[in-house]
Amino acid sequence: MATMYPPELMPTEGRHGEYLVYTLFRDALTEPSWHVFYNLRFHLDSSGTRTREVDFVVLHPDRGCLMIEVKGGEYVHDSARGWCRVYRGELQPDTQHGGPFQQIESAGFALIRAMSEAFRWTPKDVPFAWGTAVAFPHCTLRRVDGRLPADAAGDIIAEEAVFDSPQRVRAWVLRRLGQINGAFPSKGKAFRECFEKVIRSFFAPRVDSTSRLASHIARTKLLEPMLTSEQRTVVRLLAAQPRALIAGFAGTGKTFMAVHRAVSLFDAAPKDAKPRVLLVCFNANLASHIRQEMLPTDATIDAMHFHAVCERMAEEAALPAPVQRNQEYFDTGCVELLEDAFCTGKLRPYDAIIVDEGQDFRPRWIEGLEQTLLKADGQMVVLYDPFQDIYGVGAKLPARFGRPFPVTTNCRNTKAICRFLRGTNPTALRTMEPSEFALEGLEPTVITYRTDQDQLQELEKLVRRLIDEHDLLPSQIALLSPFRRENTCLATVDRLAGLRLVDCGRRYSVTDRHCVYYETIKSFKGLEAPCVIVHDLGVKIDPDNLASLYVAFSRGRFALYVLRQPGVALPHEG
Repeated sequence: MATMYPPELMPTEGRHGEYLVYTLFRDALTEPSWHVFYNLRFHLDSSGTRTREVDFVVLHPDRGCLMIEVKGGEYVHDSARGWCRVYRGELQPDTQHGGPFQQIESAGFALIRAMSEAFRWTPKDVPFAWGTAVAFPHCTLRRVDGRLPADAAGDIIAEEAVFDSPQRVRAWVLRRLGQINGAFPSKGKAFRECFEKVIRSFFAPRVDSTSRLASHIARTKLLEPMLTSEQRTVVRLLAAQPRALIAGFAGTGKTFMAVHRAVSLFDAAPKDAKPRVLLVCFNANLASHIRQEMLPTDATIDAMHFHAVCERMAEEAALPAPVQRNQEYFDTGCVELLEDAFCTGKLRPYDAIIVDEGQDFRPRWIEGLEQTLLKADGQMVVLYDPFQDIYGVGAKLPARFGRPFPVTTNCRNTKAICRFLRGTNPTALRTMEPSEFALEGLEPTVITYRTDQDQLQELEKLVRRLIDEHDLLPSQIALLSPFRRENTCLATVDRLAGLRLVDCGRRYSVTDRHCVYYETIKSFKGLEAPCVIVHDLGVKIDPDNLASLYVAFSRGRFALYVLRQPGVALPHEG
């Protein structure tokens, strides 16, 4: 399939004629060496105030460049008024840039000039053949006296007969590019040497940013309008509450609000009186994500998972490190270590403690944080999701903090995933709604496998398809399982679809972008990925464990795939 930009186009995102052309180009140009850009906009000068656009640009390393203007609906050429669109029986002159053919010719020259300035080419140095065309996908032009106007001669036009099938579209594209290359015989192969550079440097540049989410929240407030009305209400209430409990479904922005509150407290204080703020969660991977991706580097806000807090405080109190980190230590020994550290009198209390993933905190942990690390007049905010209470320890939070503030708008997932997610517990999740700005998205896909080898082959095919056909980066795909890797179908492999498998917890220490991340469902709590594949849903997992499935299915922002054994019924099927 052609490499499409954007990789997907919904019928509602483009005019009907352009959507038809997009889908046919995608199906007709079957090799990934074809690159097709839809609605390409570019600047005419460095000021950025003058722009042009081309409906479609088709690029091939050996065949050159074809720029196409699409005119949907019915068109005619009137001798007095030129090219006209037929609308409700009336002729509407198409006067933009002198009509469709002058429009695409002018835009073509402008694009070549912009590229020449970017790469410092002279007119003779442009390393590829290029030309233009106009597509009329919905009509056959009315020929007067058997002839078309001079500017519409030959294969420079494509009428509705061309768009009957992908085969006819391909034949027309090859024919038109053949004509163009015939006019530039010396440039037949010159494009291949610089093709990748032209694509990545001009048409589809990769842009990285050092700006962090919290910096925008606290300093420029650019993200403030993106808060839902619920979130804005909660953010305002937090400023006046010494103790607050916030209950939100998966994807409702709880971590976002936690960071927002932490940074707001820090930035609102005078320079010489900055508060000590602790942002604590349960998941070590989430704590790492908050530190690396969300907090500004100049804000001295501590962000740690709970067990790291206990051990950091023990270290500050000069207590010996725990000898054993067994289950008893993780359940109760850690908080006992925190209490021992407090008794030394060496700990500095915090002005505010913000707890994310509160449903995973045992009551004694919350009590320990409040009694050992929070100032008497300090603020404590707990954000939790009762439906993610995998460990069954968070039910007493309302008894301690009072009635929670509800947040119900899902800002993470597409509408399709949100519907699927509600299916895990239709009664409890009935009030969860997707954001009004959410995309409809692809329907989640459930794949049934029979053996580990069968599942591994399905994973291979799926990852290849996501990369080759959906143009995803490998790092945008997360593989999630109820089990550690050695107990899954991935136990015997270290590569999938030719890509290295990397523990998600190591993502900030790995510079290789050509890797796929895997993790257990529990260790991925609080995190998200553009595409999530939940695998190894076999007989070992209880399908009635709604909290675990709810966590897993809510991690994918745009795509969700589920691989399960026969006989494992998802809640939607029960």
